[in-house]
Amino acid sequence: MTSAPAHSASPFREGALPYKSAGIGLATFFGSPLAGGLLLWLNERRRQDGGRPLLALALALVVLVVSLVLAYYLPANIPAAIFTAVQMVAMALIARRLQGQAILAHTASGRPCSSDWKAVGIGLLFLVVILLVAMPLTYLGAQKLGL
Repeated sequence: MTSAPAHSASPFREGALPYKSAGIGLATFFGSPLAGGLLLWLNERRRQDGGRPLLALALALVVLVVSLVLAYYLPANIPAAIFTAVQMVAMALIARRLQGQAILAHTASGRPCSSDWKAVGIGLLFLVVILLVAMPLTYLGAQKLGL
């Protein structure tokens, strides 16, 4: 008698569609480490063991703060694309480190993950929010400085 191979249970709750590290990197590219951090946080919340959602958010904030500090102190002639690339790679590596084995176990159990396109959409929503906040603040700052 032959039977289908037994797959291990997913570390994520039933019906959960976790985001892969590539999707988290894409969300970060379009929407800053805040967008990638939200996806990390969602993945952690969807784990059966409760995960470590606060650690995921804290690491995303560290990436954001470090990149902002570097952008402030490094020379202005360094291309902005370098900061974006570093943020994207850092968040994807954090996702792999925190959640890589869980994602592999999830897919090995035959369950799907969230679409990377959905992650891109979330990143773009964060971009819109960031622009809606940054543009008025920039305008008000320029007015205050008399520019």
